[in-house]
Amino acid sequence: MSIRELVVLGTASQVPTRHRNHNGYLLRWDQEGILFDPGEGTQRQMLLAGVAATDITRICVTHFHGDHCLGLPGIVQRLSLDRVQHP
Repeated sequence: MSIRELVVLGTASQVPTRHRNHNGYLLRWDQEGILFDPGEGTQRQMLLAGVAATDITRICVTHFHGDHCLGLPGIVQRLSLDRVQHP
């Protein structure tokens, strides 16, 4: 059985609110976990949504506005810290 799921980690764009974080989306597609546009606070949102760093197999950044990419260094460091074996 194939798995298709979109986990919305944030939709607030440039101005987060108490209830909405900067952009961030995880698309689960069979064995892949594709993280799109990890804005600031994405790691925290992953914890709240039950998404582990090991779930991420690919990272896509649509453009380099801060609200779409400033969480990227933290995500990469987290993958390294957790010794995620994905290429």
